[in-house]
Amino acid sequence: MAQEDYNRPILLTIIAILSILFGILMILGGILMLVGGALISTEVLEAGLFVGAGSAVVLIMGILFTVVGFGLMSGKSWAWWLSIIVMVLSLILSLLSLSILSIIVAVLILIYLTRPNTKVGSASDHRIESR
Repeated sequence: MAQEDYNRPILLTIIAILSILFGILMILGGILMLVGGALISTEVLEAGLFVGAGSAVVLIMGILFTVVGFGLMSGKSWAWWLSIIVMVLSLILSLLSLSILSIIVAVLILIYLTRPNTKVGSASDHRIESR
């Protein structure tokens, strides 16, 4: 359930919007990779299977990023947990691919998500008071 008096921080809103956009791009990229893998497999089966497996990972991550984005936008408490899991998976994949920028972004987002005011939990713990 969304917390009615939870004021979502602006940076969390930006992360949610970027997660949705990134997820949609990953889904489209995964579909293109899947088509490419199918075309490649007619020539070289092993390469097609490798590309197909990669496209499955990209599709799943794209779906997860999109779900996280929509969940964070609606203030769902499960979205915070899922976003932590997705960012850890993203960090692992970034480490495997040695993508320095992706590693930095994943670490920074993980650090931000573990800040007290970003977690949707009990409303009394996360209410932002105006002074």
